[in-house]
Amino acid sequence: MDLFYLLLNQQEFSAQDLIYAEIPWTLQSQVVMVKAHPSANLILDIDHTEYQFFLKLSLLRQLLQIYSKQNVCLAETCQRLIEFADKQQNHSSP
Repeated sequence: MDLFYLLLNQQEFSAQDLIYAEIPWTLQSQVVMVKAHPSANLILDIDHTEYQFFLKLSLLRQLLQIYSKQNVCLAETCQRLIEFADKQQNHSSP
């Protein structure tokens, strides 16, 4: 599943899930969902593919609510999410 698919179908997942995505983050980045737990890592290696922590799904949903009021297309919303996650990357952990 890619990041764009996740945005379209985020209601299928638990708000507590963590989103990990392949770098560089784009609409086409492959993502995996992981149940939140205290010892979550910033990087996952699954089948020789490295995924980096992107956002908590609960935060993604909050941001989607904010951005939806700004009358921008879903692709632009996704780009804003990527920019937000990129800024948060060095300041937080899962």
